[in-house]
Amino acid sequence: MNDTGDLQQSLAAMGLVEMALALFCLICYCLVLNAAVAPKVRRVAGPLAIGAATLLVVATEPWTNGVILVAIGVAAIGAFVVAAWAVSAACDLAARRESPPGSVFADESPTSALAPLSTAGRPASMSAGSRLKTRR
Repeated sequence: MNDTGDLQQSLAAMGLVEMALALFCLICYCLVLNAAVAPKVRRVAGPLAIGAATLLVVATEPWTNGVILVAIGVAAIGAFVVAAWAVSAACDLAARRESPPGSVFADESPTSALAPLSTAGRPASMSAGSRLKTRR
């Protein structure tokens, strides 16, 4: 039988433990890549992802199919990250990443509280001048 048939047969024979390990591995890997979570969570998620991947490889018969499954999962997440980055770059979302003062994500520098609000990235109807014109 060819390698593709062996892999499909191995995937069909996977039980709950192998599926749970694969899911846990990919969730931890996503947490490692996610900059929105705390650095401590990312440091803990990395070894957990590696451990879950190792256990998945050991639990899969034959083990090479487990390696292929982990590689396919990592490649799929990588493709998603590249697609998300491409959409972000195409829409120029990085230029719109301004946060209002007092926000949780606001810059903590002392001069940022004194800086005027920028209207870049906002629709013309939301700028201060247009609000004044509509009130008159």
